[in-house]
Amino acid sequence: MLANGNALLVYLCRSLGIDAAVKVRPGRLSKMAQLGPTQRADLLRKWAQLMEKNLEELAQIGTLENGTAISTSRGNVRGGIGAIQYNAGWTDKLVGELITQIPGSPTSTPYWNLTE
Repeated sequence: MLANGNALLVYLCRSLGIDAAVKVRPGRLSKMAQLGPTQRADLLRKWAQLMEKNLEELAQIGTLENGTAISTSRGNVRGGIGAIQYNAGWTDKLVGELITQIPGSPTSTPYWNLTE
């Protein structure tokens, strides 16, 4: 039972459902990239507010899906909210360029070279 009294129905997803869920209309992702830092931060903060507003329901879903204690699920949701808020604060602070490798490093993972 969810916080609003409704039962939660969980459906198994077939490969067609997965394909439909991840299919993105061309150009859809680029709209986020076209937003300015303040607009991106606002969207992330609105997302965090929605999660806060629905914390109990999200925690109940987490408990039903994973079998964790409700207190743990609440903490997990709060942790997600905190991560979103933290990243919203970074939208206007990242400057510099993306480099493909740190000199002398054997890894090819990209790193942010933060410069002013």
